[in-house]
Amino acid sequence: MPDSAVTKDRLYRTLDRLLGAQESIEGDLKEQFGILFRLDYGLVLYDLTSTHFEGLAAENELACRGYSRDHRGDCKQIVVALVVTRDGFPLAHRTFAGNTQDLKTVQTIVTEIETQFGKSRRIWVMDRGMISDESLKFLGESGRRYLLATRRGELAAFQDKLGKKGWKRLPNNPQVEVKLFKREKVHYLLARSRPRRRKERAIRRRQRRGLAQGLKKLCELIDKGKLKNRDKILERVGRLKGRFPKARPFVKTDVTTTKRPKLQWSWDRAKYKQALAADGAYLLRSNQAGWTAREFWETSIQLTVIERAFRVLKSELLLRPIWHHYSGRTQAHVMVCVLAYALWKTLDHLARRAGLMTKIRKRRRP
Repeated sequence: MPDSAVTKDRLYRTLDRLLGAQESIEGDLKEQFGILFRLDYGLVLYDLTSTHFEGLAAENELACRGYSRDHRGDCKQIVVALVVTRDGFPLAHRTFAGNTQDLKTVQTIVTEIETQFGKSRRIWVMDRGMISDESLKFLGESGRRYLLATRRGELAAFQDKLGKKGWKRLPNNPQVEVKLFKREKVHYLLARSRPRRRKERAIRRRQRRGLAQGLKKLCELIDKGKLKNRDKILERVGRLKGRFPKARPFVKTDVTTTKRPKLQWSWDRAKYKQALAADGAYLLRSNQAGWTAREFWETSIQLTVIERAFRVLKSELLLRPIWHHYSGRTQAHVMVCVLAYALWKTLDHLARRAGLMTKIRKRRRP
């Protein structure tokens, strides 16, 4: 076909037809990947990302404003759900409206994958955004297995475990310490990362110092009589706490007005010590029995594979921005990018198998 025959309208019609064959193409890819690379589909990684539109996209029902992972809250967006193997090969993807919440997609995706590929006893690995009582109940039914990163607040229920002995360093990663335990039918891994702990403490220390300095300056203004209205003082205190959210839970403030306004403040040392004990710690949960602490942790960090897939899709394969005015063509655009990623992943895997990546690295060394 000559280049002159490849018109915009012809390409749009091709996109429309391609979208109708999505499930059959995904099924064929799964079969071919299994033959070429003997992939393990017993464990799959699931996560979401967003990508934004250029323009108003007024007639696109998928284009909505929501939490932007591209830091483009000024634009409408879509949410892209991706399921990949532990090696990073795509199994399936779906496109949702831009205001879709993460945990609202869990039942939809898991059910559709089971319908499309069967109800095998696969393990679903997901991030903390998928956690809710409803999703946990759903994932625990019908023999499903999961591994989830829990929300930060759930560490409070394991505060007694943080300060006690029993931490074990991972053989291949001495910067990480772990504890494995079980409550009822759920297995938990409490992990603590030294680099993460240093980072969190540095942030809190900086914020605590900033809040303390701000409160001292505010006290000086009050003592000098430059600030007399109690409501204004409380407003200034509120703004200070808003500027330093990491230090806010540890300070107690009180404004008295016996004769003249006075600001009193102090640190909650007990709460601060609890926070120090939790620095660098995070909690994983699963209903999969038989894992060692090392297997548990190494399975959880497989989520970095899907994070890399999103980076490739958005950067090298131009998933963003989206210019399409209609929802069907937006979905087809995402599908083309995912197919391109499947090809990219295939070439990458073949190159590594042939040892070409090692040779390239050696040539790049000075």
